[in-house]
Amino acid sequence: MFLKSDDADLFVTSFGSGPRTIVAHGGWVGSGELWQQPFEQLSRRWRTVTYDHRGTGATRFIEGCKANFEATMEMFVNACTPEENCEAERRWGKQIVMRSDGPSAVQLMECLEPVQLEDRLSQIQLPTLLIHGSRDIITPIASSQNLAQQLPNSKLVTIEGAGHVPTVTRPAEVVRAIEEFFATDTL
Repeated sequence: MFLKSDDADLFVTSFGSGPRTIVAHGGWVGSGELWQQPFEQLSRRWRTVTYDHRGTGATRFIEGCKANFEATMEMFVNACTPEENCEAERRWGKQIVMRSDGPSAVQLMECLEPVQLEDRLSQIQLPTLLIHGSRDIITPIASSQNLAQQLPNSKLVTIEGAGHVPTVTRPAEVVRAIEEFFATDTL
């Protein structure tokens, strides 16, 4: 369904009707579809919600998007999925990111560059699960390790051998991590 506002129509999906709700997004120019496989399993016990970004960083990456968006997205998706036997997932990922366009992707990345949230992380009191692939070359594992140290009530789960999108390449492990993290009633 589309959630309509004065300045945007955002695509939102919601499945399941469990007592807890989990909300996720696909990141940068990805879509909520990146959560489709884990949410298929989780929606049996959870209400699951995803949404797509509007218009769906490094300077070099931005310049690549400006110069040749399609080639840059090809390299990006390939880097996101270093696992063996992921050709179908790579093709699907390329279809997702190519729904955006170079100018929109650049604008989204540039508007996020000045955002600094580190000083506010300690204010987040909700339980936070960080899931990171050990072979992720897009976002270094040190980034998630730093977040885990700064966020109270957090846990970092590293999925061995996974790249940048374990929700696509390792959905069962993502589901297991989520269910284990939220298994206690004390959270």
